[in-house]
Amino acid sequence: MRLAASKVTEDMVIAIDPGDLRKKYAKKMEFLGKVRDGSENEIGEGYPLCKAVATDIESHKVIPLYCEAYSLLAEDVKSENSQLLKLIDAIFKHLEDRGIHAMDRGGDRGVLYKKYLGEKKPKRFVIRLVVGM
Repeated sequence: MRLAASKVTEDMVIAIDPGDLRKKYAKKMEFLGKVRDGSENEIGEGYPLCKAVATDIESHKVIPLYCEAYSLLAEDVKSENSQLLKLIDAIFKHLEDRGIHAMDRGGDRGVLYKKYLGEKKPKRFVIRLVVGM
């Protein structure tokens, strides 16, 4: 992220995406755990991911910022929320107030709203809400 920071402008979209890395055929990998495979809509073995890219819709360029696979079975990982907060803190550290953070429905959680709105200066963000039935 440090290397890409100078390329990120004020109004770029910073897409933050918790995802998964499915290891369908793995039998023995360190801290291999259960993940929901969004592509196949099933539970399988693998690792959760925290990813972020910056994009400028006008120029069609995508700048990779962050990608980390982790395991909830590892001692130093507390939760998906803690991993997302770690990612957001890294973005603030390297990009400061540049960019508009964007997340899909998975970002509709109180801990993230508190992070964006609870700072001394609220940050620019967009989160797609989960609609209750």
